[in-house]
Amino acid sequence: MRINLFKIKLLLTVGVLSMLQVFPLRVLAQQQEIGNPHIKNYLPEEYKAHVQNFDIVQDTRGLMYFANFSGVLEYDGQNWRTIQTSLISQVTSLAIDGNGTIYVGGRGELGFLQADQFGNMQFISLTDSLENNDRYFEKVINVQPTNKGVYFVTNVSVLFWDGNSFVSRKFDGQINSAFYVNQRLYFYESNIGLNYIENNQVYKVNTSNKLSKAIVIKAMIPFGVNEILIGTNSNGFLLLGENGITKFNTNFDNYLINNILSCGILLSDGTLALGTERGGLVISHPDGSLKQIVNSGIQTNNISQLFVDNNNILWMALDNGIARVEVPSCFSFFDERKGIEGGVRQVIRNYGNLFFATNKGLFTFNNSVNSYRPVSGINSTCWSIIPDGSSIMAATSKGVFLVKNSQTKLIAPGFSIILFRSKIDSSTVYVGQMDGISKIQKVNGKWFYSGPIHGVSNEISEIEEDNLGNLWLVSATRGLIRITSEGKVIPDFYDDEKKGLPSRFGNHINSVEKNLLVTTQNGIYQYITEADSFSQAGVIGNDTLMPKEWLSKIVDGQNGNIWNNAGDQKQIKLRKNFKEDTLVQKMLSPVQSITISSIYPETDGIVWFSGPDGTIRFDQSKQKDFSVKPKTLIRSVKIKGDSILFGGTEYKVHNKMSNDRQPIYSGPNLDYSFNTLMFEFSCPSFSINEQVNFRYKLEGFDNNWSEWIDEVQKEYTNLPPGNYKFIVQARNIYRSFTEPANYQFSIRKPFYQTIFALILYALILAFIVTIVIRQRSKKLIKEKKNLENLINERTAEVVNQKEEIEKQSVELSDKNNELEKINQIVKSINSEINSSSLCQSILEKTRVISGVEKASMLVRDKSIEAFIFKAGYGWDVSVVENVRLTLNEADEYYLKYADEVYEDIFDVKKLNLEMQNESLRKMDNSKAMLIMTLKINDLTEGFLILENMHKKRVFDVHDFSLLNNLKEHIISAFIKTNILEDLQTTLEHLKDTQEQLIRQEKLASIGQLTKGIVDRILNPLNYINNFSLLTDDLAAEIKEAFESSKEEMDFDTYNDVTELLGMVQSNVQKINEHGNSASRIIKGMEKLLQKKSTVFRQTDINSLLGNNIEIALQEYKSENKSFNANIVREFENNTEKIMVLPAELGAVIVNTINNACFATDEKAKKGINYQPEIFVSSHFFENDVEIRIKDNGNGIPESERRKIFSPFFTTKPTSKGTGLGLYMNMDIVKSHKGTIEVDSKVGEFTIFIIRLPKDAGV
Repeated sequence: MRINLFKIKLLLTVGVLSMLQVFPLRVLAQQQEIGNPHIKNYLPEEYKAHVQNFDIVQDTRGLMYFANFSGVLEYDGQNWRTIQTSLISQVTSLAIDGNGTIYVGGRGELGFLQADQFGNMQFISLTDSLENNDRYFEKVINVQPTNKGVYFVTNVSVLFWDGNSFVSRKFDGQINSAFYVNQRLYFYESNIGLNYIENNQVYKVNTSNKLSKAIVIKAMIPFGVNEILIGTNSNGFLLLGENGITKFNTNFDNYLINNILSCGILLSDGTLALGTERGGLVISHPDGSLKQIVNSGIQTNNISQLFVDNNNILWMALDNGIARVEVPSCFSFFDERKGIEGGVRQVIRNYGNLFFATNKGLFTFNNSVNSYRPVSGINSTCWSIIPDGSSIMAATSKGVFLVKNSQTKLIAPGFSIILFRSKIDSSTVYVGQMDGISKIQKVNGKWFYSGPIHGVSNEISEIEEDNLGNLWLVSATRGLIRITSEGKVIPDFYDDEKKGLPSRFGNHINSVEKNLLVTTQNGIYQYITEADSFSQAGVIGNDTLMPKEWLSKIVDGQNGNIWNNAGDQKQIKLRKNFKEDTLVQKMLSPVQSITISSIYPETDGIVWFSGPDGTIRFDQSKQKDFSVKPKTLIRSVKIKGDSILFGGTEYKVHNKMSNDRQPIYSGPNLDYSFNTLMFEFSCPSFSINEQVNFRYKLEGFDNNWSEWIDEVQKEYTNLPPGNYKFIVQARNIYRSFTEPANYQFSIRKPFYQTIFALILYALILAFIVTIVIRQRSKKLIKEKKNLENLINERTAEVVNQKEEIEKQSVELSDKNNELEKINQIVKSINSEINSSSLCQSILEKTRVISGVEKASMLVRDKSIEAFIFKAGYGWDVSVVENVRLTLNEADEYYLKYADEVYEDIFDVKKLNLEMQNESLRKMDNSKAMLIMTLKINDLTEGFLILENMHKKRVFDVHDFSLLNNLKEHIISAFIKTNILEDLQTTLEHLKDTQEQLIRQEKLASIGQLTKGIVDRILNPLNYINNFSLLTDDLAAEIKEAFESSKEEMDFDTYNDVTELLGMVQSNVQKINEHGNSASRIIKGMEKLLQKKSTVFRQTDINSLLGNNIEIALQEYKSENKSFNANIVREFENNTEKIMVLPAELGAVIVNTINNACFATDEKAKKGINYQPEIFVSSHFFENDVEIRIKDNGNGIPESERRKIFSPFFTTKPTSKGTGLGLYMNMDIVKSHKGTIEVDSKVGEFTIFIIRLPKDAGV
């Protein structure tokens, strides 16, 4: 919209720069008052064109035009059209001149829009009128009509069209922006500067280095008297005046720089609307202070262009779509976008702060986050709030709370619904609760709960007090209840016929001008104190009510204003000085269909309407301009289906420019064959609620106007010949009626209705009658009838035969298709020898059933005797990999509500969700399910499950039949695959058994030989060990006797004998030590050759670990009394038992713990500050179990770790170890089909890791 320059100057001629220091305070004070404007987004899917839009204009008829990547979009308020350019290229700029012609600039072309002879708007290119060297430009940056012609500013030139030819000006630099301000065309050349054209002369603007050559100008807006506000992409705002350029500071410069200013425009109230590339819409006061940022609710925050239409509504061309924003507006909205969650039940202001009671708690403005936030401590529904000094009292589902300085305190328990402060005693507050009414009283500045008022036990939703101190309560079940000032409860007040109320239901109690009013479905009743009863009130003040007018809330405002809504909590009404305010009612029209449960008027004309959808702030001072009347337009007239008689654009006959009415001519004269016409119409009226109604009539056919309708088209069929005028009228949401639009046409008589046709018909009829009379006879008539009967009979036979053949053909075709599908599936599944591959192949092939979107195979696992999901198609089976179902559970879950169509073929109506476990909940519920149970020898082996996620009853009888015919083939393939897998398993077991027998035979043969050697060596070793001990004892006795004779011997003899006895004792001790070592080795070999158990048993690993840890410790401590280590047990909490050889595995644990004890004991003997620790842990995985034994001893060097499991290799002294322990451990772990590994770091730790498969003994 092009706003009158004089108005702009008047609105912006203010002294502004001296006030910038107070802007932040002003902004903070206003933020809680500023709600979100109404935003209407138009998605690309709606207007059916490219996502990007670049410019906007509105023609004289009110139609909106948008520059789009796909062409020019035309929007009439109801329908969208796309007008493509000659090159079908991107349109970048639009403008409209004083004659209503829309000029178009695009990528590589330019022109204007004009109606063709049928009224279809089309693009007329002017590119051919350019000189050849002027045609090579990238795009048109701006189009600006003037009273002398039209400027097309491209990226390299300025082209002026005077209506006949172009005048071109080329420039050295690239032009990146252009604006027409104050009768001057300004354009900015990159790296050169700002220029303007006036009187066909180019002038350079003196920017005094204030305007960097590297910036981009995004907006130039008329400002004040002969001043222009310049918006840049990186340097904020500048002010261009007669004395040059100065900096124009705002308190949101950083926001614009960070989010990149893209465009700007002046709004009707004098504020500035600024678009950004990523920060949405910024609205600023003329003095440079921020008013509001709108960056939520818009489908994208990248705004390309802004436009104000003839109703002062702001439109936005977006990088992704189009948006319409109601700014300025008398309405703003407070909802989740402002941080207020849930439906709002009440709004109040206290000490300048707003409080919102919602079903999600109590919300107030938080300055630190510049948004509304919930009050801490109130986390349930807040039903009612009242002020108490600087505090707020809130009734919630968890009691009554006192809120002060963001601190909450519970002052009354119970589910509380309504708060009411006594008008007679302000220190008393009554609380309506779910189970009655209670009282809170203020004593010495503190509130105390006085308890319930006895006699009332129903839910109390409303409380009022009359002038005598009587309390009036509304109960949903008991109606109206009165509590007298003496405390007497009078229930069911309406039941007394003398009391006057018509019913107990649908009543609301209100106090208006100190009168007690009850609104009912049958009207308003006023309490008459003298009569102690109610009588129907015909007026509120001096305003006469409609008979039986049902109202809900009546709120006594200021200055004689009374607000109310209807009984259905809609249709808000203001009575000002007891008369309905028609202007306010008209302004409220867009929100009259919204449910309003609370009305809160303020003294400054602001009214807050709250309901389930949030709160609406209504500012009566921002009165809407209703002087601009919308127009009704006939958008198309079609005949014979889609043949267009009129394309929707009336035009001036002399130049075919758009017009708002049909040209003055008699209208088309149509042939009678075109007597069916379709009229489409629209009314470009844009508001919060875009409701537009139409009525129509066809003069010459209809006698009266139609009813008001929402449809935008009307079809007339089989119209008789005559002259017609189609008239259509619209009314918008404000009940503004448009001038009727009309379209005249006439329909010619058909030839058969002319006088010539009638004469011809008479002659032909006379001729035919004569011939018939002469030629016909009874014989011919009889023959004719016989022939007709015969033909009918033969025809009937042929038709029946044909229908039978067609039916058989269809059945054969269906059968053939079914057999082909079966053959295809059978070939595939018969080639599978693995059960998992077979299941997956079956699921893949079920895609031949058209309705299958998802399939799975639930198969019995013999090892655990449970059904598991083995394969899936169309979804991830891993989400249910832990599901284990028994046969009864599977039948109960899948087949409880299923119909058996064929044997073992089920049509599942619904699943038994009552027994659904946690894993099954991860599966999406399907709309249709088909199940086949796989039975082998009457034993269910699996379930084939086919599902459709989107449609019910998608499987039909053909699918059931196909699956039934497949059943035997699938079962056969299952049997074959099971046999092959069993055979493979048997062969693997035979191979393992064979290898074990060979090993056992080798060990047996070696064992017999070794056992003989052991027996032969062990006895002499025992003698050596025993006699070495005896010899040691004997030497000790000799030494003792010798000591007693020391005095009788000379010194040399004594020394020689003493030395000799020492050598004997030393040699004997070494003999004993090595003899014991040899005995240990021999016994170790004997133990190694002992026959081991082959019986695997279900064993609790944690218990086995615990027992053998104690055994190992007792063995080691029996020989090392001083040993003390910290044993850390970290067993995973799992009671699962696995198949192991308990005794052998226990020996492994004991050997490993003994080695750990020795390692830590040796390290402790070094005398360092050291605490021996041994860590034993168990870990359970899906297929195996892991045992870890770790010590913090001396560690094992890398060179020794490589041969630590070799026989007879030991890291201990020869006297302490045999070198067979770890070799035996390796042998036992291998017999479990497991692994044993070692890791160590010298001086820090050693860890043994034993992994055993859970199915070792299977």
